[in-house]
Amino acid sequence: MVRFSSRTLAVLNLLILITCGVYSQDFSVLGSIEGNQLIEWESVEGASGYRVEVRRDGHVFIDTISPSEKLFLKLAAGTYEYRIHVLSPFESPVSVSEWHTLQVKRHAAPVFKLKEPLVFMEGESGNTVLEAELLNLTEQPSFFLVQDETKIALNGEFKDENIALSVQPGNLGTGSWSLRAEYSSGLNYTFPGAVIIEPKRSPEFFSIDQPVITGTEPVLLEISGQNFHPDMTVTFTGNTGNLKTSGLKVINGTTAQVIVYPAAAQEGSYSLTLTNPGEAQISSETVLSIEPEKKTYTPQDFKIQFGWSPYFIFNGKQVVFSLISAETAVVFQSGWEGPFLSGLGAEIRFSMSPGIDFMLSDSNFFTQTDISLLWRPLTKKSAAPVILVGVGNSISELGGYFNRPNLFHIRAGAAVELVKGNSSYRFGLNGMVLFTDKFIFPMATISIRKNFRI
Repeated sequence: MVRFSSRTLAVLNLLILITCGVYSQDFSVLGSIEGNQLIEWESVEGASGYRVEVRRDGHVFIDTISPSEKLFLKLAAGTYEYRIHVLSPFESPVSVSEWHTLQVKRHAAPVFKLKEPLVFMEGESGNTVLEAELLNLTEQPSFFLVQDETKIALNGEFKDENIALSVQPGNLGTGSWSLRAEYSSGLNYTFPGAVIIEPKRSPEFFSIDQPVITGTEPVLLEISGQNFHPDMTVTFTGNTGNLKTSGLKVINGTTAQVIVYPAAAQEGSYSLTLTNPGEAQISSETVLSIEPEKKTYTPQDFKIQFGWSPYFIFNGKQVVFSLISAETAVVFQSGWEGPFLSGLGAEIRFSMSPGIDFMLSDSNFFTQTDISLLWRPLTKKSAAPVILVGVGNSISELGGYFNRPNLFHIRAGAAVELVKGNSSYRFGLNGMVLFTDKFIFPMATISIRKNFRI
């Protein structure tokens, strides 16, 4: 007959807890828990082993032999019965115990929730805190960082249901490290990817989308390459210092966008230095140039102008006629930028006056038609000078004064053109010379016009 001591009976009737896998939609608590149920009894002198039977609802589903006085089981939660046979040296049953009740209860396994994984660059030193929130805590576990066969113990400070673990990245190799909590009961819980040590990689530079910058406005540059770290720094260095930058954004490790400010920089060439954390860097010479702003005024190729001009005709120093004339002009500007040709254009002008002489109160028509060569600098500024010279014909009913109705004239003038959007206005002063058979009459006009694009 099997003899059980009071300790043995207490052990046999122990409520044994079962562990189970924990699954959750929250990835931060997803892990694995391992554990067994253990039953023990006192040894019987002369026994060669013990046969253990476990049944549920009258059906025996475990019938095994244990050479020692304990047996590990993995049972689901529920109520079971078991009995133990004492075996002789010939492995035949000598005696058997009664069926004893074994109740296995479901146990809420202790797990933890990591607040934020840590990411380091290879070679970083110092001490960093890894924080975790403990759930279903029944005891304080020991924490380890685990990678393959490597296991590093961590020191931590418990506070209520939280723990702050001290991590020294300089002691860790590259790759992903799991955080494991081990309990004295034999259970453990593992969180994969709790600490990541990224290998030190130097960035590589391929190209820059705008290698030449003109003007003073901030410019968004796009740099292409690979191994760009999110915390990478970008430095443009010239002969007189660094170019001011801001707003660096790294996209997919292959593209970096950064704003540069040429207004505070000197003209010239700049080299580029890309630096990843851990001082892994690469330098490229003369990838960016800052040049003076080009005066690239894009003229309206053809434009028509309408305006008014007061006329003053002199005989010696005396004004002999003064008229008001309506003007129409068609202006062409080439837009050429080559030497000696930049800013050249042409103008065809027609003016007509009802011939009302403010001095004599006579009514005589006076018209002019001429063609002129003009120069206007190519500039983006809102004001630009205009210089022109040309020849033409004047027709006047003041034939008695000029001896003939058709008069040849030479014209020269200077003006200022004010530009606002697609509209512009011209204010100018013109000097002319009228030629008759015997006399030359100087003439001056003031021109006020508005431009319209054709």
